[in-house]
Amino acid sequence: MVFAEYVWLDGSRPAQGIRSKTRIVPVDAESPRLTRFPDWTFDGALTGQAEGEDQDCALKPVCFVRDPLREGDHFLVLCEVFNPDGTRHPSSGRADLRLVLANGAEKHEPWIGFGQDYIVVDRDGASGASAERPNESGDAHYCGVGADRTFGREIAEEHARLCEDAGLLFYGFSARTTPARWEFRIGYRAAAREDPSLLHICDQLWLARYLLLRVAERRGVTICFAADGGDEPARLRATFSSVQMRGERGLEAIQESLALLKAGQAGSSCGIADPMSAAGLASFRIPLDVEQQGAGYFEDRRSGADADPYRLAARLAAEIFRVGEECGQPDLMVA
Repeated sequence: MVFAEYVWLDGSRPAQGIRSKTRIVPVDAESPRLTRFPDWTFDGALTGQAEGEDQDCALKPVCFVRDPLREGDHFLVLCEVFNPDGTRHPSSGRADLRLVLANGAEKHEPWIGFGQDYIVVDRDGASGASAERPNESGDAHYCGVGADRTFGREIAEEHARLCEDAGLLFYGFSARTTPARWEFRIGYRAAAREDPSLLHICDQLWLARYLLLRVAERRGVTICFAADGGDEPARLRATFSSVQMRGERGLEAIQESLALLKAGQAGSSCGIADPMSAAGLASFRIPLDVEQQGAGYFEDRRSGADADPYRLAARLAAEIFRVGEECGQPDLMVA
């Protein structure tokens, strides 16, 4: 018997929150399988996901990792929310991404990675950013070292260790442009047998966000993912590639994809809610090493830090691979 922490996304708007609850399950800790974690339910009326008399929503496990917060062999179980009859729930961005992949995107073997900004906020609701000196540039804090430059390094460090212990594809972390702002990265690490596919990495980012919130909870602070103002709003940066972009004519494929994204001419009919619209950003980048190698990936920096990675990935894949109207649901909840 093991502890299983069931983690899911609620119906909060404009940005979804994370919920969890615990149960004991008869899973062999030495050879766990996803099918051994049973489906579960929760009261959707209390999470913004149900109304009226039928308030139960279903939790279906979609992946699991080792729970690094508990001693011994226990697990974090990420779940997708479904209606009681097993149909897709309107709050599920994961369902949107599955639909886009099934309708033509998956054959292009898309990979994704994320750079997640966040801000550490103390009990009084103030962040270390409030200690920034007048007229001091954010350049002083970027990758900064020292108590006068950063706040919350112990949180970033503990979070990194927990992600690694859980087996997530954690790439690294760094201080950003205010004392309390940090970034961590999830995605491809050029290691054998690692899976950088869209669903897998989006699942991992949500689990990494969960672990970050738990670290902050233990230390008596909170984490803010909101895309605040300033010269550089907090962002969720996405690195995206396809088998074509990683191939011999990769740079050409990247430039063609960026032209589609900038023109907005392909995915607008797919019915996927746009996770970038609230951020007010319009920024793409081809890294220098990609230009030199002539293949690789591009970076999309349009999204606010609280964006849903499932919908972000679904929107990119739908626009780049021209997934048609058949993938859409006109009543999707805006993330």
